[in-house]
Amino acid sequence: MSTMIMPAPTRPPMARMPRISHQQVNQLGGILAFLLGCYRQEGPIFRFRTPGSSEVVTVMAGLEANLFMNRQGGDHLSASAFRLEQNRAYGANKTLVSLDGADHRE
Repeated sequence: MSTMIMPAPTRPPMARMPRISHQQVNQLGGILAFLLGCYRQEGPIFRFRTPGSSEVVTVMAGLEANLFMNRQGGDHLSASAFRLEQNRAYGANKTLVSLDGADHRE
């Protein structure tokens, strides 16, 4: 039996936010242009800091990211913990958006 050695996980690249105002980024055309530029420069997975905040957003964009999510996303990502408080607020144990794997596909 051979053992597969997995590479250490790395963080997606951090895109540089242009020096523009928060209002300009929030305009639909501005944010779409920014995201498209980041995708072209950084690839299908990248991060950026929101203007005026320390919050970091991770973006998965394009065909490669879509194929990954459809084929392997369930093995690597989970929505249940993220949606737990929302479910409690609605008095629900489960919601479609909080289900993972086979439960979500049913």
